[in-house]
Amino acid sequence: MPLLDQASEVWSPVGAQHLGGSRYRVVGRPPSDERWRFSTGAIVICEERIFGGAKSLIALNLAA
Repeated sequence: MPLLDQASEVWSPVGAQHLGGSRYRVVGRPPSDERWRFSTGAIVICEERIFGGAKSLIALNLAA
């Protein structure tokens, strides 16, 4: 999950429920020191990326 209000691009792992294809529902709540780009319950489009040599899904946009 991209974080807001950061000096550089910062990502945080979050829980998500797979809804099919590249659609996921954001679950859980952000820690008190984080502001997530997408809120809990939002349905987002995710894409695989490599972080630290490992594949991860990242939330790119809200689903239509």
